[in-house]
Amino acid sequence: MNPRERLEKELRRFTKEQLAALVFSALDEKLEDFAIASSLEAIIFQFMEQLLLQDKKMLSFLLFMKELNKPDLTGAINDFLPVILGRPVPQSDPYSELVVFGEPFVDRQDLRLKLKSLFTTQNGPQVLVTRGPRYSGRSHLRWLIQYVAQKEGIEAVYIDLLGNNVNDIIGQIINELGLPAAEFRDRLAQESTQAKGFRSAFRGKAREFPAKNQRWCLVFDHHDRDEVVQDARALVEMLVDDGAAKSLANVWVVVLGHGTMLSPQLTYRILDVPTVPLEPVDVEKFLGELFSRQQQQLTVDELAGKKAEIFLNLTTPLSLEGMYTMAERIRKCIY
Repeated sequence: MNPRERLEKELRRFTKEQLAALVFSALDEKLEDFAIASSLEAIIFQFMEQLLLQDKKMLSFLLFMKELNKPDLTGAINDFLPVILGRPVPQSDPYSELVVFGEPFVDRQDLRLKLKSLFTTQNGPQVLVTRGPRYSGRSHLRWLIQYVAQKEGIEAVYIDLLGNNVNDIIGQIINELGLPAAEFRDRLAQESTQAKGFRSAFRGKAREFPAKNQRWCLVFDHHDRDEVVQDARALVEMLVDDGAAKSLANVWVVVLGHGTMLSPQLTYRILDVPTVPLEPVDVEKFLGELFSRQQQQLTVDELAGKKAEIFLNLTTPLSLEGMYTMAERIRKCIY
């Protein structure tokens, strides 16, 4: 089976409706604009024929499909890419990606470097915390963390501390990690607080993760918000201490918006990342790199014009509404 046949075989695993949705998401065009036929096999053949005449669209579609993280499909795409490019395709560094899950990531170089250290340094730190003012894009970081964690074979679990009590948080961790609820209930009943009971039981259960080849990253958001109940904040601080002390095997802990002082004896075991509000210069740099990677060279004036469009009627530092507006305008530049 040649590379094209293998790729077409993988595309036939989707229904016509699913394929149409993927084509629209990847290219912002309708599937029927490329192919009209009665059978799915014929549609895929015609679709491929049309894309082979349009290298840029073909590449955009294939790179989009790779993001689905389906191993057989990814393998077929990797085999087919050299056919259309005439050369092997270098693997990109996930930590330097500018767009993940459809979300743009502007700057954050310090976070990217420390995140890479967190997930790839053998016997390195297992805890990363971010600090910074509200509306500096702290919660947005969850998507980049989830993306690179997946690339490293780590399952990321996002936990929002706002609106959840300690029982809610413990229940989410138990459910998403597939932990034995009965064992945890017994331990919770034995301790003076739920947080202490969970901490003790989780330490013991984590010892089993390496043998099972299970790797987890717990991402806690809004730790510094006044609305977060104290027991919930205390549970996160316990897990930060345990992660820093290497008491949680194969578990990484990330806290977005950490709001308390770190224990002095553990600070050197924790990666601390400041998040600062984004400025127009950061967006201009992002756009320059984005278009360069897409092999589009913009002039200085063109970049300045796009930056001005994005920040039209916005003032820095941005409010929450301003952050949403800026992000939406950047997405229009991407797609």
